[in-house]
Amino acid sequence: MDLRRWFPQTRLRKALADGRPESFGDFAQHWLEQLSGTNIGAATREQYAYIFGAHVFSSSLAKIPLSELNAGHIKLWLGELRTKKTRSGDPLEPNTVNKILARVRTVVTEAWKSGEIPRPVNPTELVENLPMEGREPEPFVPEELLALFSVCEG
Repeated sequence: MDLRRWFPQTRLRKALADGRPESFGDFAQHWLEQLSGTNIGAATREQYAYIFGAHVFSSSLAKIPLSELNAGHIKLWLGELRTKKTRSGDPLEPNTVNKILARVRTVVTEAWKSGEIPRPVNPTELVENLPMEGREPEPFVPEELLALFSVCEG
């Protein structure tokens, strides 16, 4: 069935014409659709779909042609992502941004390995995770330590 016949104005017209995804967003959408045929669970697939729906498909990264995608595009997108706010109005935590980036890395790597991104080096190898602030561990508050010592022998 030729979808171009029934949907002549589709934004995927070029992708349908030559059978190849046109942009990163198109490739990511196709990748998500193919996950149902893998051993990845339904909950994980839903989480991936949410990540891409909330943070990728509406971004400038989604519109970049795959053949032009480079590390600079991903770094610009990371800059956009760092300015996004959560529902409570707080910026996304570096840990959250790194988790989103991990999914984008997966898709970019898939596109690079399949030859859709014609570069000698995978663009995501040139993009580092955001640094995360460490916290001092606080295993016990003083009251918990006293309770623990009171039940110890010797």
